[in-house]
Amino acid sequence: MIFSNLEKEETWESIAQKKYSKIIAHYLLSYLNDEGSFIRNVANVLAPDGMFSVNHYGEAKKEYDFWEKIIKDIGLDVSFALKKRAERKEMDDDFEKILSEHFGKVEKVLLPCPLTFDTAEELFDRLLRKYPESRKYLEDNKRVIEDYFDNNLLKDGSITVDMDSTFYHCYKSED
Repeated sequence: MIFSNLEKEETWESIAQKKYSKIIAHYLLSYLNDEGSFIRNVANVLAPDGMFSVNHYGEAKKEYDFWEKIIKDIGLDVSFALKKRAERKEMDDDFEKILSEHFGKVEKVLLPCPLTFDTAEELFDRLLRKYPESRKYLEDNKRVIEDYFDNNLLKDGSITVDMDSTFYHCYKSED
């Protein structure tokens, strides 16, 4: 079935003409303006014994652990990283609350997806992507950060950063 705009009620009216045993929405939520409405609509069209699988940003605990340790080891102010982690944790908690409001059972599934970095520049680019709101601070300290990467993390070759992708498997409770 080909769907139209998933943020329009008329699309969901068409979709709701039947119930679905599996609904997969991986890497979709970032394109939607209203996650809550989407999840509510999915719950309405999911069969009683159905499963909804969706991914979300998640707290990214392993990767944030890595960056916070590195930032501390370099001797930089880690407060921006701790603030970001708290924001991500709150987003994760809010998302899980929305899921729990619409589904009888919600399972959090962490899938390993380690990333390997070969250069200090690649690591620095990843650091900037994780903390875009701290770009100026990081750019101001770029030389010391990249020197640390070269002299400590990459001295024996590439480094692999352990991280997970967060998926949720949601099951509708029988009414």
